[in-house]
Amino acid sequence: MRYLHPWEAADLESLMARLTTDVVFQSPPSSSWYRGAGAFRRFAGEHLLPDGSCGHWRLLPIRASGQLGFGAYRLDKSRRLYLAHSIHVLYFDEDLITELVCITDADLFPLFGLLPEVVVQGSI
Repeated sequence: MRYLHPWEAADLESLMARLTTDVVFQSPPSSSWYRGAGAFRRFAGEHLLPDGSCGHWRLLPIRASGQLGFGAYRLDKSRRLYLAHSIHVLYFDEDLITELVCITDADLFPLFGLLPEVVVQGSI
């Protein structure tokens, strides 16, 4: 919940509190990656969790390669659906996340027993 809730609430500060200062973020198949909390904060604040994006993400827990992970769905507001977006795999040192791998490939969702889309419940 300490990872899921910040994404769904677009609470970048709470997400940052879960990361080590030298966290690594990568998002295959893109070749770009970020090292360090400052670099991740800039990227996430601009692209993932900008102001006003509360409710734009829905995460469902999974296990991936023996690690804690999530299927991340992105909101399609016009269709009132969350669409499969990426698989998040988390690596930890104690309670803090040292590495966050977000594999942007919706075709992977069935491998984890996840649906390609989830209906929005309530208001957004």
